[in-house]
Amino acid sequence: MAQLREGSVIKKPTGDEVIATVNDIPEIPTTLPASGGNADTVGGFTVGTNVPANAKFTDTIYNHPSTHPASMITGLHSVATSGIADKLSIVDTRSVDSPPSYYFGLGRNMHWEFKYRTSVGSPPTNASASGTYAFILTITGWGDSSSGYPVQISVGGQNIAIRQGISTTAWGSWYVIANVDDVPTKLSQLTKDVNFDERYYTETESDAKYESKIHIGTTPPSDDTVSWIDTSI
Repeated sequence: MAQLREGSVIKKPTGDEVIATVNDIPEIPTTLPASGGNADTVGGFTVGTNVPANAKFTDTIYNHPSTHPASMITGLHSVATSGIADKLSIVDTRSVDSPPSYYFGLGRNMHWEFKYRTSVGSPPTNASASGTYAFILTITGWGDSSSGYPVQISVGGQNIAIRQGISTTAWGSWYVIANVDDVPTKLSQLTKDVNFDERYYTETESDAKYESKIHIGTTPPSDDTVSWIDTSI
């Protein structure tokens, strides 16, 4: 391709009328590569400066989705995509005895906390983590007391203890849930709290005792003061 040199003119296809000179149209490059080549700029932008390196140009149109599944985000905990948790965090609120209204404010859930026993009404030591600490699970099934107040469970040792809110500001007493080892299996393990004869009477002994009170038979008793049941009738 011919080069446009300084002083060149552009004429109409017919005739000698000059349209313009190269100096009049400075944006026209003075040379054009014969093989097409690579331009230094595209639309006035320099590749590698205005356009990131390794950028790809495409005519593909991307439609942004209205919703995004959690699987699109990398680095999330597996519970976000599977819906299954492999652990639960226990919050350290050891010095706080929160009222039932606090747990209503957390919504419907189960809330684990690490506590001083004395901070939560001193659940029994046989249902606590130790003599000093307790692991407390609070269960709130509804947002207000219309379906019942929150329930707290203390776990540890060999037992479980439970208490429930009795108002938005107060908790009831702790009660220990017995395990199988707490249930007596022998009479000797029971506490005697009534006065009773500790043996049974035999039939002969019973008859002898009742004989002086009532006479049963076909003939009248020798003692007229004893009641008689006549079996011959």
